[in-house]
Amino acid sequence: MSDILTDSDSEIDWVGHWLIAPHSLLGSIQEHLDWMRQAQAQALADEDTFLLTLGREEESVEYRAFTIQGRRVTSVPVVFLPAQEKED
Repeated sequence: MSDILTDSDSEIDWVGHWLIAPHSLLGSIQEHLDWMRQAQAQALADEDTFLLTLGREEESVEYRAFTIQGRRVTSVPVVFLPAQEKED
C-alpha cells in the first residue's frame, strides 16, 4: 500500500490494513467502527496497527483511518504529503 501512495522508492513503513467496501462507497462512520471492532476482535488491529478505509464519495476518493487507543476505537487524521522530486 505504501508504494501505491508514493513512488516505488518510498521509505514509508506501512503497519496496518486497508479496506474498500464491496460497493466502493465510503460508507457511514458506524460501518467503519464496526469493521474496526471486528479487526480488533480478530487481533488484526491494536495500538500499533491501524485500519485505513477508502471509498467513493460523490466525485472523489475519501479516506478514513482508525486505531486503538486505550482499548477504544479512535479516528485519526489522514494527511496527504506532496510528492517529492527525486534527486539525480
